[in-house]
Amino acid sequence: MRKLIFTVGMLALALWATQNPSNRCAGQTATAASSPAARTSDSPTVSQTSVSSSTPIRRPPNTLLLYSDQHNAGVLGCAGHPDVKTPRLDQLASRGVRFERGYCQDAICIPSRTSLMTGLYPRSTGVLFNGDHCREDVRLVPLAAHLRRHNYRTGAFGKRHLTDPQTNDGWNVTATSCNPKAEPSDEYYWDWVRSIGQWDAFERDWNAEWGAKYTPSRAAEMASQVSQLPPEATMEAWTARKASAFIRQSAQGDKPFFCWVSFYRPHQPYTPLPQYYGWYDIQKLRLPASLHEPFEHLPPRLKKRCASRWPSGLRTLPMSPASRSNRFR
Repeated sequence: MRKLIFTVGMLALALWATQNPSNRCAGQTATAASSPAARTSDSPTVSQTSVSSSTPIRRPPNTLLLYSDQHNAGVLGCAGHPDVKTPRLDQLASRGVRFERGYCQDAICIPSRTSLMTGLYPRSTGVLFNGDHCREDVRLVPLAAHLRRHNYRTGAFGKRHLTDPQTNDGWNVTATSCNPKAEPSDEYYWDWVRSIGQWDAFERDWNAEWGAKYTPSRAAEMASQVSQLPPEATMEAWTARKASAFIRQSAQGDKPFFCWVSFYRPHQPYTPLPQYYGWYDIQKLRLPASLHEPFEHLPPRLKKRCASRWPSGLRTLPMSPASRSNRFR
């Protein structure tokens, strides 16, 4: 199970989970989060918060949730990884708190994101795999909708990947780096990258993973190659600019904001810019032992997927020094 690093925004999520009783299965009885019964309920355990009536009312805090996709929490400089360089994340961690025992509720993208945005476990939402929709007998109030009802201005930028309409509700402003057909939004990276004449470079990156559908294949070995995009034209740079603009605009208003910035990387395809690729000596990188995990040890559903992609039979994923170099040509 991948760990998830909760940087900024976890406090708001915990407070929302304790104070929003709407997110429960139909017929479930409300229980204080601090009671023993709550620790086995359908919501992740949090501490009950009580506020005295004499406490002065303060403006709610602005909340920035930074999100990296498919990112193992151990693959950080501040976590002691022997090879990887993450100076900006290390700097952020040095100025705050790292939650070393925070875990994703699922190892798959949409189930994990659905859990994060609803405060419910995947077994409760019914979203167990990408493409699944939420159970009809579960009343859902996603985080964005709850905060918007409480006078927040909400924005989501980058990859939301929340396919059920219930969980994708509540955003004032959206801009997606995903396929426009899959994620309706106010603005689209795919349209923008076409408008600046960089579609071919982006499509080359995208096809590193998805290009096997063409004949001949346009996919890269291990979905890996060096990008030809200018730094300012990447999905990550575009996402950051859109989020920055939202924050600046929100600062001019009288509402607090909730801003979810969901960067696509380090999710595959693995297409680093030349300057980042140059940080590493590929021959010296220490690869995870799971790269050579025997086929027989894989979960049944992953075995089925591997069998459909490699009909001749996949037993190991060899990674010789020579093949490492060839991946990024």
